[in-house]
Amino acid sequence: MESFIHPFSKPLKILLMAITALAASLLVAAPAHAQDPQTLPFSVQDPGEDDCTIFYSDGQIRQNARSTHEPPSLTVTGRKTIAIPGVDPEQPHPCLPHPNFDRQVEFRFSGAGMPLGEHIVPFEPGESSAEFEFDFASHLDADTVTIAICLEQSFEDDGITWPSRCGEEQTIVFETIPGDPHCEHFHSVVQWDGGFLFQLSITLLGPASTGWQVEIGLPEGGAVNSVWNAEWEQDDSTLILTEQSWNGTIGTGGTVQIGFTGSGEPPLEPLVSVDGRRCAPAEVR
Repeated sequence: MESFIHPFSKPLKILLMAITALAASLLVAAPAHAQDPQTLPFSVQDPGEDDCTIFYSDGQIRQNARSTHEPPSLTVTGRKTIAIPGVDPEQPHPCLPHPNFDRQVEFRFSGAGMPLGEHIVPFEPGESSAEFEFDFASHLDADTVTIAICLEQSFEDDGITWPSRCGEEQTIVFETIPGDPHCEHFHSVVQWDGGFLFQLSITLLGPASTGWQVEIGLPEGGAVNSVWNAEWEQDDSTLILTEQSWNGTIGTGGTVQIGFTGSGEPPLEPLVSVDGRRCAPAEVR
């Protein structure tokens, strides 16, 4: 892997690490009104195996203005750099005779405590410094982003865990001041020996909607038998329900009712969103 020689002295290297740590501790969260997009900085690094090379990335993550017909999204812009500090006169041979493994910048997005997805930006061979930009969209607002520089993971590395594969991570939290809820949902459960009936109603409080989605965590061993008034798919232990062609649009004050039956224990509290905006839960009835 080729790298450019950057005139960092050892004191400057230490200063860079201190500034990075300070920025991570002070600038990872900023409160704002729920309607005001926020832009927050990030800065992460990881030393190479030669104990000399520094893999570094910094930039910013911006919330995009919400659109009624598009899911909520974030835009990430940044730079990735491979730097080698200059030779310290007091340490004539600062680098160990060990090749550096390939690395990548990993972004993991979550919202309402649920993982929403990830994005990987690799350090390309022979690339000393380069800019990057990408968008991340999800049906739920991504309120937390975790960033770290990690070793590239191959099929043989499946057993390597996050702490051993990655450098120190930074977590960015987008904070909002709760406003009026866009919608609310009620659900009821009827349980019998070995099975259950789960019914859910979604009531829109804001402007007319163009689509909705429900995610429900199923207990271990739970299975869905039948669903009505919704399209559905199951991803591991998560049941995902979406609108059908005839009930995707909800007028202000309107309600959609869906339900399903299943075997095993009844599911947990649903996560409901309309047009990408979370609905407030109400008491179980």
